[in-house]
Amino acid sequence: MKPEFNNGRFFVSPILGCEGRCLYCYLIINNYKKPYANTFDIDDTIEYMKKHKDFVSGKNGTIISVGAWGDLFPSSNELRRHSIRWIKELLSLENPLQIMSKNELTDEEIDEITASIKYKNQLLYSTTIITFDFFGTIEKGLSDPFKRLLVLKKFAKKAVPINIMIKPFIPNITKTEMFIKELENMPEIHCVVGKLYVDEAILNNLIRNEELKEIIGNNFFDDTGQISCVKDNILNTYNDKVIEDFISQLIGKNIKVFKKSSCVNANILKQKNKNMEKYKSEGFCMNCGNCM
Repeated sequence: MKPEFNNGRFFVSPILGCEGRCLYCYLIINNYKKPYANTFDIDDTIEYMKKHKDFVSGKNGTIISVGAWGDLFPSSNELRRHSIRWIKELLSLENPLQIMSKNELTDEEIDEITASIKYKNQLLYSTTIITFDFFGTIEKGLSDPFKRLLVLKKFAKKAVPINIMIKPFIPNITKTEMFIKELENMPEIHCVVGKLYVDEAILNNLIRNEELKEIIGNNFFDDTGQISCVKDNILNTYNDKVIEDFISQLIGKNIKVFKKSSCVNANILKQKNKNMEKYKSEGFCMNCGNCM
């Protein structure tokens, strides 16, 4: 699979597929199952990006987001080594780099990755956590969220900025009190909060479980019991107020919250987000002051 340019970033993946079996995951739609190495290898990927009209190289250049179509650190040691090789090659371009995993990394893997960083804040490490108490039901094949927090702490000790993707936010599953309790004990951290965007296949995965269906409640349904907010075959939670309340409570605890991960990079690098005007018009700008 070739890199994809979208909203000012290049998305690349050394691994296609994931063992997580997350009920909300869009990879289900694309039929990615057991992880395997991307045959469009790192040399192909770098050459493709360098020739692309939208690619800008270097510290002030295009953000490269690694891991769009599969978790970077599956159980296979061979595939984990494959991901690290990609990460090291991409860091050598000196572009800002985002990497993300929902699995544990060893100390040796973290050391090897961080040793390849070219300048302060070049690398942003993220994990996704949407729930602390239902992960065993929703994300059966992944490390538990407390182990993901431990990986974040290890990267922070290496002076790497860290970020939690609270995305997708699922009403009544993503609980404010639990997040505040855990995040207040973390080193300086950024959060990106986002809606759940799904098609009917993913929605059916979620509500097939009777416990989840009851907990989620009517956040996807109107008063007649019909699916609401259908647009271009995509569904989304309509209860925006719940999400905004969640964000407000995090901000009230001095936790840095954004709605786009490129805003995290803009902040840590003290650069203007190239998509600021677009994000303002679409309601994603948090008016943090960085781009003003």
